[in-house]
Amino acid sequence: FEKLLGFDLISRPDFGGNLWNLDNIGAREVWMGTGSFGGSTGSGTTIAIIDTGIDTDHSEFSGRIVSPWDFVDNNSDVEDDMGHGTHVAGTAAAANNNIGVTGVAYDSNIMPLDVFQRQWNSQLRQWDWGASTTNTTAAIRYAVDNGADVINLSLGSSHPDTRFMSALQYAEQNNVVCVMASGNGSGSSPAYPARYATDYGVAVGADNIYKTITSYSDQAGNRTLTYVTAPGGTNSHGIYSAWL
Repeated sequence: FEKLLGFDLISRPDFGGNLWNLDNIGAREVWMGTGSFGGSTGSGTTIAIIDTGIDTDHSEFSGRIVSPWDFVDNNSDVEDDMGHGTHVAGTAAAANNNIGVTGVAYDSNIMPLDVFQRQWNSQLRQWDWGASTTNTTAAIRYAVDNGADVINLSLGSSHPDTRFMSALQYAEQNNVVCVMASGNGSGSSPAYPARYATDYGVAVGADNIYKTITSYSDQAGNRTLTYVTAPGGTNSHGIYSAWL
């Protein structure tokens, strides 16, 4: 990204410990900036987290939750009953308050959009969490229409759907970046909607503390698409973040 933007950031001291993921992506270098680039901490931007909702009372997000919506119950109550959405929101934008975790874009606003609900998994014969394509694509369009700059989709399916392609196209036409998990199925190509990064958005695979792609991460495949890796963690070095 330094090469793309045309500057060379000064190296800064690592955090170490639980914040290895910030070290691996050079977060402190970006926050502090170099020369004419004054740094970036997410101020003035909004990240939509399309997930399981968020812990609205969590101190890491105080005063920065905007335009929440629950697409399952059709109301503004996005209280997280599962924890995944809170964890994702913490990774993206938890406060820089010397407590717990610090998010990558800690000054950004967070737009939590709840699309998940508990449902019975007949194959595993257990309760699981799932999100319909209808609700997820509606959330993408809602995020665009309500001022999101970045949309995070830490979710995936093995099935293609033109509704995803249309929603991602709508986001790109309105200068909103969709960041999509490549998937955790050890596949040779991304799950959907990340596989649509051939045309729209960014697919993100998971790498470990040694900056090597993890065994569980879905890879980029043999088609040209916008694909990067970012810290995803392993059993020995997980991603430290907010929780319920």
